[in-house]
Amino acid sequence: MEACWETTEAWEDRSSIAHIQDLKQRGRLKFPALVVAIPTQVRHWEKHLHRLAPGLKVLVLSRAGRTIWAEKLKDYDVVVTNWEKVAIDIEWLSKQRFSVAILDETEKIHNHLTNVAKAVRLLKVDSAIALNGSPLENHYGDVWSVFDAVLHGYLGSESLFKRGFRIPIEENQSIEKLRQLRKRLAPFMLRRLKKDSGVSLPPVQHEDVALRIQGRQANLYEAIRITTEEKVKEAMAGGMEGTKKGRILEILTRLRQVCCDPRLTEMGRDRRITESDLAPNRRSP
Repeated sequence: MEACWETTEAWEDRSSIAHIQDLKQRGRLKFPALVVAIPTQVRHWEKHLHRLAPGLKVLVLSRAGRTIWAEKLKDYDVVVTNWEKVAIDIEWLSKQRFSVAILDETEKIHNHLTNVAKAVRLLKVDSAIALNGSPLENHYGDVWSVFDAVLHGYLGSESLFKRGFRIPIEENQSIEKLRQLRKRLAPFMLRRLKKDSGVSLPPVQHEDVALRIQGRQANLYEAIRITTEEKVKEAMAGGMEGTKKGRILEILTRLRQVCCDPRLTEMGRDRRITESDLAPNRRSP
């Protein structure tokens, strides 16, 4: 099984469709291609397949008529479904062999213990491509989960990977282990950054502007702060257990809501404070 990871933007679907079309033209699409996407992107994939590869026969799976389409999967070039339905329909999908699986937005299988992740591992695919818009190395547990779905066994078992790479990298900051892992992943990764997209954008500029609340908004903030001050002291007095942390977080959230828009709080709505009253802080000369 081949594996390919793309951290891309809008072009990832077009590249995948071009790959399927190429397999078809070279006579290597012996079995259907499977596209798995989030529910809101299923129609997007169907639309792009019809527009970019009109010669491909496309089937979008629906719960209705499951027993009918289960017998006809082999008659199509591309089968499109969503992540949740893979788990629901795995009894039928696991009986069909696929030439290639396109796994879009693979955050859905970052947790290898979920039903969806387990179902994906039961699919019979000759090759798989995992698409994701976020960097692969954000969490090394995700690295193992996704690679094990598209290239089963390449990184060993989850416990072996944890001992061999995750703990040395995440807890011991081992540069050597990180280098070894990247070397193993490199042949199977295709990454395109924003700077490679050909779109010329000005550099991002950040400006922090300190604002002070005033008027009725400031009065509401003080009212909540004063009435909750004792609760905060009580929560902090005996240590910061889970329930006490939650109580303090709730109070901080209410104060933040007052700063954003008083109408986000019940007191702000009751007092009919309909807008924020902000003024820039004066900077020292």
